[in-house]
Amino acid sequence: MNRRNAETAHKSLTGKILTSLRKVFRSTRETEQGPPASPSILQEVARCRETLAALELHMRTLEMEVKEIREASQLFDKAFRVAGFAGDYIEFGVYRGDSFVQAYLASRRVVEEFLSGRWNHAFGDPETAKRGFEKAWNAMRFVAFDSFQGMPQPKGLDALSPVFPKGSYACTEEEFLANVKEHGVPEQKIVTVPGFFSGTLSQDTAQRLSLRHVSVVHIDSDLYESARLALEFCTPFFRDGTVIVFDEWYQFAGNPALGERRAFDEWTHAHPEWIATPFQKEGAFRNSFVLTSTLTGRTGVEPELSKHPAFFDGEEPLGGGWYYLRLKTNTVFGYYSYATFPWLYHLDLGYVYFIASEANDGAYIYDASLQQWFYTDPSSFPALYNFSAGAWYWYEPDKNNPEHYTRSPRWFVNLTTGTWIHSP
Repeated sequence: MNRRNAETAHKSLTGKILTSLRKVFRSTRETEQGPPASPSILQEVARCRETLAALELHMRTLEMEVKEIREASQLFDKAFRVAGFAGDYIEFGVYRGDSFVQAYLASRRVVEEFLSGRWNHAFGDPETAKRGFEKAWNAMRFVAFDSFQGMPQPKGLDALSPVFPKGSYACTEEEFLANVKEHGVPEQKIVTVPGFFSGTLSQDTAQRLSLRHVSVVHIDSDLYESARLALEFCTPFFRDGTVIVFDEWYQFAGNPALGERRAFDEWTHAHPEWIATPFQKEGAFRNSFVLTSTLTGRTGVEPELSKHPAFFDGEEPLGGGWYYLRLKTNTVFGYYSYATFPWLYHLDLGYVYFIASEANDGAYIYDASLQQWFYTDPSSFPALYNFSAGAWYWYEPDKNNPEHYTRSPRWFVNLTTGTWIHSP
């Protein structure tokens, strides 16, 4: 029951009580100088007492619901203490906004404690630390991704155990916004991205939102496919200390081959540049992890390249840490981010470790998924020399999109044997 419905019910019950009380008082006045109260008056008193009891029960229930929304989650409180505020809070699958409210209120408690001096683990000058903390908090946004039409049609793995049928957990964007505002989330902190994830979790969305870093991610999308898309969308914006919360980790009887668990397992195997440390559990289904880069110096600030590799000459900055490159041969290299350099996140290739070569402005590339080393240069790409195979591989372009190459899976052809190879 949301606050607006509760207030309506409250007014209705209050009106009944007042009407009953008026009748009782009027009847009492009429009988003050007459015989003892009639059976009708006694019945009215009994009805009044029943109504009062119903109101008290209703108000206790309402108070418990509000308290549950505001205080139920200690996990978010701990998450913000670990992650801090260098980045945004992003939630995938918000429904009515209960956990969204929990996250906002938890973050506000943490920042208020820090600024008041009740909880201060800062090093150096405390006042300087407080100013930096407050600046980061003021810049933090709470981003809500949801179709606002309910769950999509389950497909593939998600159709094997139809716990979440199409259309379940539907709540309009207007209802969501009304709910979270009524529980104290200020409008200027809220960003909504309506639509199914297959259409909204894109580079265009990241650029439009000017995403740079993510502090806390809450994946409450339930389904494997939705969680997979959410993780890949956020990957370029993770930093040391980012906390990922999974709301339905133990759904599907805890089966690790389904749902959010499978999506995260695949993600960790595809991204060895990140260590996921188990963090906090909460309730029957919720679990969380803290991310740490296998690289050093990942403090949430985009690193500067000591010497810009010539391979990237001519690149076009797109904002939000993203670049686009068309090589000097006019061949498309594609979209990428330096956020974890010398690991390079390429939108199609995925994560690759990049070592510049002086010869031909080339590069040695370690592919995190294949776990193999390649060499390429601006004159050769999309051909890459595979040192393990001792042969050149051709990275197949996406025939439906000339600005991209194949992905999920990626397709390569061994130019020596003519064999096709695919990988995640």
